[in-house]
Amino acid sequence: MAIAEQVSEPGKGLVEREVRRVVTKGTVVEPGMLDERRNNYLVAVVACGSAGTLAGLAYCDITTGEFAATQLAGAARRRDGAAAGRGSRAACSPAS
Repeated sequence: MAIAEQVSEPGKGLVEREVRRVVTKGTVVEPGMLDERRNNYLVAVVACGSAGTLAGLAYCDITTGEFAATQLAGAARRRDGAAAGRGSRAACSPAS
C-alpha cells in the first residue's frame, strides 16, 4: 500500500500527488497495526550453486531485532526452507 499526499493546489481536474511512504506487512512497526501475539518476519531467499542446489535463507523481525541467516543444501533446503512461509513478506531470487 502506498501513502500519498497532495502536493499541488486543488483545482479543476487532476492534482499532483507524491508517494510519501510504502507500507507492507514486513515493514510495519506501528504497534496498533501489528498482532502483538506473533512476530512480523521479513524473509529473503536466494538460490545459488549449480542447478540451484544451495539456498541462502535470512529473516529478521524489525520490531524485536531478531535476525538469522543460514545456507541450506539438498534435502535440508526443501525441509528447512519451509520456514520462509512464516514471513509476513518474502523476497526470493531465481536460481542462477
